[in-house]
Amino acid sequence: MSLPTFEQSGNLPVGIHPATLDDVFQRFGRSNATRQALFVRLKRIHEIASVTGCLGRFVSFGSFITEEPLPNDVDIFLLMNDDFDYSQTTGEAEILFDHLKAEAYYGCNVILDAALSRVWRGAGGFGTLANLPGWKSARHRGDREMTVAIKNDRELEATIKRIASMQQTLTQLRNAEGNAANFHASASGFISEIDRMQLAVREYLSTHPTELAPS
Repeated sequence: MSLPTFEQSGNLPVGIHPATLDDVFQRFGRSNATRQALFVRLKRIHEIASVTGCLGRFVSFGSFITEEPLPNDVDIFLLMNDDFDYSQTTGEAEILFDHLKAEAYYGCNVILDAALSRVWRGAGGFGTLANLPGWKSARHRGDREMTVAIKNDRELEATIKRIASMQQTLTQLRNAEGNAANFHASASGFISEIDRMQLAVREYLSTHPTELAPS
């Protein structure tokens, strides 16, 4: 499966680019030690998500799938099937499907969206993402919406980094997408997610340490 060449900006063309794990390794995971380490992390996350039997689509985006020689992290969307039940996960899977724990432990962003999974069902188990129109903002644990709650300074730092990463992705999308309607459809989910995390940061910073529940 052949991935398209990079644009002058160093990014893949806007759109969805299906790929196998080996495609991703050959193109993005072997040029230096940083990329090799990030690919090992990506592969492990894919293994854990696959074991659930409910993985609808595995989507990688961000600096890892660009020409950036030393990307900071690997960004991933996990689109799960309708019958996925977060409450039944244990061990590493339980960490993976908790947004802030996954950020701290794996260095990735986990989005669970059953509705979007229906769009991808039957399309295969892997893909790289430059632009996904209609991306949803809500994260779910099973059927329950998941809110961002920052419990300590480490999670605060991780959330601030995630906000910056999403803002960068949104800026790249804004500059790459030539159609305003397509841009707004794609950007709405990112903006909602940024707003959600910024609110969590504000709530944490406005709370005195003695008022926080033990983490």
